[in-house]
Amino acid sequence: MKRQFLTLVGLVILIVLLVLYYGWIYPDINPVSALLAGVTALAVLLMVAHVRQNPSHPPSSKWFVEPPVIEYKGIGTFTSGDVSFRSEFQICLSPAGTSIETHHDHQEIFPPPSGEPYTIHGVLADGRPIVCERLNPRRSSNGTYWFSPLESIEIGSRIDKPIHSASFPLLGFFEGSVSLQDDDWSINISPEMRDLNTLKNTSEVWGIPLEGLSLQLSHPEATAEQYFAKALEILPLLSLPSGVNVTVNRQILDWGTENTVEIWRGGKGGILGLDPMLLSNWYQHYLEKAVPIWNALSFKNQKLIRVAILYLNASAHGYMEDKILNVHIAWEMLANVWTEGDLAGLPEIDSLKAKLKQAYKEWRVDNPTVDPDGFLFGRVSNSLKWDKAIKKIEQLAREYGIDDTRIGTDFRRLKELRDSVAHNGLMPQEAYSPDTEAPPYKLLHSTQFALRILLLKRFGYTGLVASARDNWLTFVEIDDADFEA
Repeated sequence: MKRQFLTLVGLVILIVLLVLYYGWIYPDINPVSALLAGVTALAVLLMVAHVRQNPSHPPSSKWFVEPPVIEYKGIGTFTSGDVSFRSEFQICLSPAGTSIETHHDHQEIFPPPSGEPYTIHGVLADGRPIVCERLNPRRSSNGTYWFSPLESIEIGSRIDKPIHSASFPLLGFFEGSVSLQDDDWSINISPEMRDLNTLKNTSEVWGIPLEGLSLQLSHPEATAEQYFAKALEILPLLSLPSGVNVTVNRQILDWGTENTVEIWRGGKGGILGLDPMLLSNWYQHYLEKAVPIWNALSFKNQKLIRVAILYLNASAHGYMEDKILNVHIAWEMLANVWTEGDLAGLPEIDSLKAKLKQAYKEWRVDNPTVDPDGFLFGRVSNSLKWDKAIKKIEQLAREYGIDDTRIGTDFRRLKELRDSVAHNGLMPQEAYSPDTEAPPYKLLHSTQFALRILLLKRFGYTGLVASARDNWLTFVEIDDADFEA
């Protein structure tokens, strides 16, 4: 309190001195003008002092918090073929990736003469062993060398006993609490002592996925590989409703009080994508339904859904043309596999195809050596199947109760835009007009929304989802979901 009082007195004195100064320099100046000039000069001085002391912004500002970095120091032996050296090092896990930095005096070690990757066997400052069997020498400068791991980095020592549990810090996932059983698997999602609000803000500001909530698994007999495989099953299930391609860079194996092993292994994905579809307290209900359904899917269908979700979340980024192309690819992939039978096309198109087929036969009589494999007719014939492709997508949407009047989907228009982008690199000229009746962004958002609803239903979800009514975000039952762009 005393310090604040003295500061205030000092500011008042400084203002008085500045006013007297202006009065002395400009004898005819109005006293009020002198006062305003003094206050202005003081404000400028304070701003300059603040900027010099804080070049960017104060550390407490959420907009300029730097992304967290995990760093360990240690000493170890680096080996490649006949080359081997011992050196101190620093290992760093950041949003840019994992790197190991060392200092050494011998230039001949970089790159290794054998051409083989380096290995490292060492000990961290806290006593834990560290091993990586394949390190790629990335670059060197003045005796400093950087390596990137080509395989997982393992920190700690495994013991020959059942693993008690494993945790996976989730990149880009900050909301949702889960606790459920799947056969002998215990599945939990929890914060693990992190400031999630700050992490989420930092992730959004920098546009990079950061570690948020942690996926915790437990099984009485599972191996490390089985733990990782189980985590990979759950990640796409979290990616769908969250709108982010959730991935992991670390796996922590826990033997209870006896030992832990940390495995650094970069995951695929990690794209900040669409807005979340579920309230955080509904992830429990969602995964209770989704995990058993996922387990029962064939490998082909699991792979199909993984890729479709990647395209769907990728449709949140890039130019509008890229977004349209990605969301259509996701719809088309699923429709081609999940829609049974060969749907009939328009009668007019079928009639044209029959006439073309007859004309082609007559043409082949006169030109028997041209197009011996029927390539030309195949190209013409396949181009007429565009209507069947649309009908497959429309049928798939109907099968999952997607109401195009409420959600605003127009798959025929989506296909037109997709074809224009695929063939010309741009949408039709009228799509860029501000007066167009069907703006591409509305079509994009409605088809993204519809596909997420479809996939949530595919996984048995029956709870609340994000919806928009009267330009307000709300949460409604999934069967009542509608959309306003």
